Amino acid sequence: MNGQRQYKKLAAIALCLLILLTAAACADAPNGESSSSAGGSSGSGTEGTVKESGPEDQGAADGEEPVTLKVMSCSVNPYGTGPMDNEIARIIEEEVGVIVDLIPTSEQDAQQQLPAMIASNDLPDIFFIPETDTLRYIGQMVQGGQILALDDYLADYAPNMAADPLAQVSLELKRTTLSPDGKVYAIGMQRGTYDAGLQPIAGQFIRWDLYAELGYLEINDYDTDLLEVLKQMQDLESVNADGEKVYAVGSWFGDSQGWGDWHITYNLPYAEGYTCLTPGDRILYSDISTGKIIESNAQTDKEGPFWRAVRWFNKANQMGILDPDSFTQKQDQYCSKLGTGRYLYINTGWDIQSAHDYFDSIGETGKGFTCLPPMKDDTDKFTLYRYYIAGQFNYGVSAGCKYPEKAVALLDWVSSYENARIIYDGKEGKHWTIEDGVPTPTEEYLALDRSDPELQKTEGINILDKFVGYGYGTIEPSTGVALDLWSSSPQALEKKMRGVHRDMLEHYGYDTMPEMYDALSPGGNIDMTVYNLGSLPAELQTLDANLQSYEFKNLFRCILAESDEEFERRQDEYIAGLEAFHIDEIYEYWLKVGKEQEEELSGVISDTREALGLK
Repeated sequence: MNGQRQYKKLAAIALCLLILLTAAACADAPNGESSSSAGGSSGSGTEGTVKESGPEDQGAADGEEPVTLKVMSCSVNPYGTGPMDNEIARIIEEEVGVIVDLIPTSEQDAQQQLPAMIASNDLPDIFFIPETDTLRYIGQMVQGGQILALDDYLADYAPNMAADPLAQVSLELKRTTLSPDGKVYAIGMQRGTYDAGLQPIAGQFIRWDLYAELGYLEINDYDTDLLEVLKQMQDLESVNADGEKVYAVGSWFGDSQGWGDWHITYNLPYAEGYTCLTPGDRILYSDISTGKIIESNAQTDKEGPFWRAVRWFNKANQMGILDPDSFTQKQDQYCSKLGTGRYLYINTGWDIQSAHDYFDSIGETGKGFTCLPPMKDDTDKFTLYRYYIAGQFNYGVSAGCKYPEKAVALLDWVSSYENARIIYDGKEGKHWTIEDGVPTPTEEYLALDRSDPELQKTEGINILDKFVGYGYGTIEPSTGVALDLWSSSPQALEKKMRGVHRDMLEHYGYDTMPEMYDALSPGGNIDMTVYNLGSLPAELQTLDANLQSYEFKNLFRCILAESDEEFERRQDEYIAGLEAFHIDEIYEYWLKVGKEQEEELSGVISDTREALGLK
């Protein structure tokens, strides 16, 4: 029922946005014709995958040899670089007529790879465009004639996207926020949501079993109460099952710039209903429940989310509950400790399972993490679902691609609900079946380790998890079930429920986790941020790059301060040093662009909120 309720909300968003965007397009076009070349059937509300014969047919014609496309995807390939050879690859070859020559990459790696490819004019047929500076990359490629405008191809070779209101909204947002000339140059993957409601993507996760043992102490705020409770929890459990030191808090500050400071940039703001719009310099934030820009420079506002998070980690360090290795370790070392029960508080919802697997392996099944709801004195907002309207991962097609029709057909194939489920879980009949009209995973499948390289090599499931149209937890319209059965089906969520979850529900008096979070966060819990502020003007880009380097080098000096007085002194020194990088000028530019987009996208934001029943 929760999945159906979530789908009805999200379907209402899509329909509302589609009507708004289609009306705007028709108003601007001559003779009342839509200016969107990809929107032919978008108003029909047709659900499911379109597979008709004719020019829109995505598959290979009888006797037609498949073509090979190089695809640089934000993916993990157990084979490394090269043509995929697995069950999913063979389905794609049969239905689309494409052999996928996969070039696996990551967000971080692509930030070095894509500029080099642009400079050498050697782009793969389909390529991932990093989230950082997406608009700048697209602008460079448009100017150099290196990236293909997709509008005309979408009209003829993308029936799945044409039939899906959510995909049409995403395309309109690409025209609005990711294009120098109003054309579509990128297809957004992972539209929808990762989460099915058990826990948020990021938040204040604590060892609920220890919290219960302490008697459910009152936590009214993040700044003091949470720290005091964590200190008492660390006193209760100071070593893990192997006798290794346990700390309440840890981080990966020793990792690279832009990632080593992740906990500072995101954990507190996201848990309190804000998101960072300029993650490089962390200057501008927006309110996820209203869509409004926060008119404050986060780098100089001592009471803002950035400095509250820095001060919190400093207090944790002073209290002896922050792992001192945090300042040198990288994420993999952090995750190793988390996965052996050495942290009592974490922010990343996607890392929870590793800790739970460890507890189960040592027979301590009563232990586990749950995410705290909003704290009374801090906020009434809380981010449970992050709903990517435009998609999180962007892919373009090279202007030099010999088979652009096949490239768009492939992008469209992965953009159907039916095929998204194949990418996540394989074809019907092996790991899942239809029971009473509902896709249902087998118990054996839910017990599998889906990251097993051998399993991925043979079956290919979940390899293309960031080259797929919809997120794990996105609800399939025709069935009311989340697309990824292994992670987000009702059976998977029930399997993930632990004693700590049931105890938390009993403590607060609710039946399900989504119901509880929704009731305890009346200020809104769905993030549908649609801003894309692009890049700074050329004269500010070097200053901003140096600013980011300055921030990263000096941020941790503040966290290491040994007293409140020393923290305040270092904080003042840090803020004073920002002036050398024209911090006010950079802030004013971001604010101006942000306010312009706020006005431009106000219809989208307003109608989205109305569809969700938010004030």
